[in-house]
Amino acid sequence: MATAGNDSTVRLWNPVAGRLVRTITGHVGAVQSVVFSPDGRRLASAGADKTVRLWQSGTGRAIGEALKTSEGPVYAMNFSPDGKLLATSDGGNVVRLWDPATGGAAGGPLTGSAGPVLNLTFNRNGKLLATSSGGDNTVRLWDLETRRQIAVPLTGHTKPVRAMRFSPRGRVLATGGDDGTVRLWDTTTGSPKGSPLLGHEGQVWALRISPDGKRLITAGVDDKVRLWPLTTRNAA
Repeated sequence: MATAGNDSTVRLWNPVAGRLVRTITGHVGAVQSVVFSPDGRRLASAGADKTVRLWQSGTGRAIGEALKTSEGPVYAMNFSPDGKLLATSDGGNVVRLWDPATGGAAGGPLTGSAGPVLNLTFNRNGKLLATSSGGDNTVRLWDLETRRQIAVPLTGHTKPVRAMRFSPRGRVLATGGDDGTVRLWDTTTGSPKGSPLLGHEGQVWALRISPDGKRLITAGVDDKVRLWPLTTRNAA
């Protein structure tokens, strides 16, 4: 287990024994988030020092130089399912893609967001990336092979989107927003699938789709967790 703190460190723990395994240093200022690669061999950390750093989780050694985001703190980051890409977003309203093996940039940034990119997530095969913009409350879909947007921005939420997940086959994207709604989208056309799911009172902070694609689970600031049945048509 990895934790990040205001003391500029990343700490690795044995969650069974509750024992500290290693303390990793390198950031200057608070470390705001950490995420493991899918195989657990690499760890990415983002700090208030406007950098993202990559580490070997087994040794705590740095991989390459610090990744300079240049435009303020990192809002979101995630590894692709195969671990070959790391996507990050910062105050520059762009998404940057990195090669975790070398610590170098993996092509140019994805541009077009109308404000800070608050969240991002890959589909299961790593070919699609969904990003949410805090400037216009939209969600954008990106084809990572062409580095272009798919269709038009997904519009409907009236406040920023904090949670997103693809269905198992990647044909549907579920989004949850500060407006208290959950929405389903066709990732091929960018069109909404059905009416918004209503029930939360206030922001929807997290959501997941079951591995079989039949259920959606959401959690909000109203202290409630809700389960939604998804039809085969909606959650393919």
